[in-house]
Amino acid sequence: MSVSIRLSAFAAKGRAIFSASQTAEAGNRLACGIREIDDLLDGGFPKAGLTEILAPASRRGEVRMLLGAVSHAASAVWVLPERGFEPFLPAFEAFGIDISRELFVVPPTAEEAFDAAELALSSGEAEAVVAWLPALSPKQDRIRMRRLQLAAQTHGAALFAIRPAALACLAPEGVLRLLFLPEGAESIRIRATRMNAFLNTAKEILLEPSKLALGQRPANAPDRQPSKDERTSRPCQPSLFPEALPAF
Repeated sequence: MSVSIRLSAFAAKGRAIFSASQTAEAGNRLACGIREIDDLLDGGFPKAGLTEILAPASRRGEVRMLLGAVSHAASAVWVLPERGFEPFLPAFEAFGIDISRELFVVPPTAEEAFDAAELALSSGEAEAVVAWLPALSPKQDRIRMRRLQLAAQTHGAALFAIRPAALACLAPEGVLRLLFLPEGAESIRIRATRMNAFLNTAKEILLEPSKLALGQRPANAPDRQPSKDERTSRPCQPSLFPEALPAF
């Protein structure tokens, strides 16, 4: 048998294994409710493991995307930037998220942000963790990100790590990486890189910024409206969400 025939057979076998793996994972996803992104991710974000989201300082709607995904989790921990902002409660309620099931922490340092995310995963109480994680030294960053991936995988939780876009030059440490790339005022390029046993795969889409706005009710939101008592009992403060996040 020639080398070319052997290579072709090997490649075909790899594609078959990869296709079977995708089928098995299809029901193990957190859809965000934005059709283009869910299609890009073959149904949504992984329910277990680390997803890196690399976004520019100007922000490109990643919060809208994550609220849709987190709405499927029974409970979540949010590790916020150290600027002391408050969540925008109407945005959470629009996605049917019970705010009493969410925990918000504001670590004072980058190292403590990593600690908080790891503790949240290891507790086994959170199905999802959303963490804004600044860059550490290259060596420490690699070690801490690998620990987070291991904790998320071990405890079956989804970790969404929002990080500076400048870290795109480093190798991914999770199961999925999304890179937000501004394409002028009219569109956003989102590149998804998925880490697999045999090979990494990358796909990308162009998306209109309006798709990531919080003005419309998400397609995948539970059919729940807060009661009058709920609305009046929760003060709404100027906040971090949806797009007022500080730059790193």
